[in-house]
Amino acid sequence: MPDPLFYGQTLLGTLLMGWLLVRIFALRGGDSLLGENTVAGVVGVTAAAVTGLAVLQIHFRLPPHNGLDRFLVIVLPMACGIELVASWWRLSRTTEIIVRGLASATCGGVLLYGSVHLQPLSIVWSVVSLLLCAIGLGIVWELLSQFSQRTRDAGMLFALSLALLCTGILIMMAGYLNGGAAALPLAAALCGGAVATYQSDRPASTCGMTGLGIVALFGLLVIGRYFGGLPTITAVIVFLAPLLAWYPANRMCKVPTIMQRPLVRLCVVAIPLAVIVWQAKKDFDRKMRPLLEGPVSRERHESPLLFSTRHKP
Repeated sequence: MPDPLFYGQTLLGTLLMGWLLVRIFALRGGDSLLGENTVAGVVGVTAAAVTGLAVLQIHFRLPPHNGLDRFLVIVLPMACGIELVASWWRLSRTTEIIVRGLASATCGGVLLYGSVHLQPLSIVWSVVSLLLCAIGLGIVWELLSQFSQRTRDAGMLFALSLALLCTGILIMMAGYLNGGAAALPLAAALCGGAVATYQSDRPASTCGMTGLGIVALFGLLVIGRYFGGLPTITAVIVFLAPLLAWYPANRMCKVPTIMQRPLVRLCVVAIPLAVIVWQAKKDFDRKMRPLLEGPVSRERHESPLLFSTRHKP
């Protein structure tokens, strides 16, 4: 069984490391690394997440054998590379859309490669599923990237960190312990990067860290859905929840001024995530109760009259 104390210590350590690394890289590189582009954020968050995964002993194998291996070896480094290139060379808007679109189109196939979900007997459903995954990831990635570039607000990073944390809890309750545990260091590292950005002396672009968090969230939800028994509707709601932080900040949306504050937007994102986790916890308790009850407890529950009369004189 997972050790909550050990997980909590790892989360706290990864969060502090993410904050420290982002601050160090930003200071060594000057204001530009945390100002107009986000190289410091991407590098710091990635390094902290890798360290946290190593502490939790979540190792990958080469060549990758399952979806989690492919996520750690291919998908996550691909997202990191795309955001580093986009930040360092400041690609044009059209080029960024094309590159992120191609990455979105390949992520689902990479994660499900070689699994029963891509067998010839279900080729039509597989194509439809991959197409929907590609469209969903591409749209959300583009919307949240635009949001990060325009607002320079750490609120989206906190929302993504919360979504990743809930994803890890949901996947572990669904029965895939390693897949759920892999989300925890990513959530903590992203939260550390968000704190470092929030403390920056000048408005900092969070586009790179946001893109990394979106791809990580998508990849883990796909793993939880296809390899961990996570319900489809649950995965969709968790993936779309960060958009609730984007909507009030959109200039085209007429919402009260208070809704545009980062803390309020984070609370709006937390509401559906809390409901999903609470419902999953209820389902988990209901399924696990018969397994946790002892033989005597089950016998007492099934035959109350036997136990009520056995010790009478």
